[in-house]
Amino acid sequence: MSTVCSFKQMSSESIIDYSPYDIKEFRFENSKCYVSRTQESGEKVFLEYLIKGKLNVYYYRDEEMNDYYFIDKVGFCH
Repeated sequence: MSTVCSFKQMSSESIIDYSPYDIKEFRFENSKCYVSRTQESGEKVFLEYLIKGKLNVYYYRDEEMNDYYFIDKVGFCH
């Protein structure tokens, strides 16, 4: 969820993988939004954009299945 976004075109069987270094954000139609962010370690990951408001809330699950929530005053999905 946090390191790759895979897209499959309806007219093709090929799948294209994008990393957080490739795209800034993506959204499923009428559903979840993900943004690319740099962690303290310098690695980029996708964070799920949970709440847009005066304080924005993001969610991230690492490879060890640990859950993290982040709060930010600046929004990325519009």
